[in-house]
Amino acid sequence: MEDKNYPKYVRGKAAVTLSNATMIVTGHENKMVHLRDLEAGASWEDLPAMVTPRHDHAAVLVDDRIVVVMGGWISKEQEGKRFPVTERLTSVEMFDLQGGVGGQWKLIGNMVTARERFAASLVVDHIIVAGGSQTGLTMLESLEHVHAEKLVNGTATSFIPLVSPTVLSQGRVTFGMVSRGDGLLVVGGRVMVPDGRSTRATPSVEKVVFLLIYGQSSLFSPPFRMYIQDGSWFSSVGYHVES
Repeated sequence: MEDKNYPKYVRGKAAVTLSNATMIVTGHENKMVHLRDLEAGASWEDLPAMVTPRHDHAAVLVDDRIVVVMGGWISKEQEGKRFPVTERLTSVEMFDLQGGVGGQWKLIGNMVTARERFAASLVVDHIIVAGGSQTGLTMLESLEHVHAEKLVNGTATSFIPLVSPTVLSQGRVTFGMVSRGDGLLVVGGRVMVPDGRSTRATPSVEKVVFLLIYGQSSLFSPPFRMYIQDGSWFSSVGYHVES
């Protein structure tokens, strides 16, 4: 059913679902943010704008109240250039919904790699980002993480890349990624064709498993013991943290 109150300029957006509402962080050269209660007949409410306009970014929800938005791209005018240039972003910002319309977005850190059309998810208290594109047809296979609580309270400001072997079996963009227990399901999207000059849609699914063993070492801290196990339906990559 068509929602006549649906916000405009939602191309390239990211969205999160709260326990009682939906929040849309718009894209396409727009910084606006919109919130709507899930109650029937509720209307959209405008929230404070992001610090940086973003397109094809990603968002995750922490503790059902803190929205963390990262990456994407922005167009910038450049002297001597006829057309704007595209800049991929590493920056991360957050908004605490407890502040409501009186709250403010604030920059809180950076990813290691600038990404657009990537995916992000929360797994065992860590924000995980994967895949995406950095330039043109270049598709990323890499994955980064940061402890969610440390990021939002300011004790961590940078994501950390996970080391080889590459987490995704191949680079992909505009795909789905959901948390499942101690791992992730990576679904669909687009991948590069063998000639390296174009992309195609893929129906493939990967399962990325993090084997979490707590000891003296913290989660995802070196040293790692890694394994790759191929299955008929998915490939899985595990990270075993040595105690």
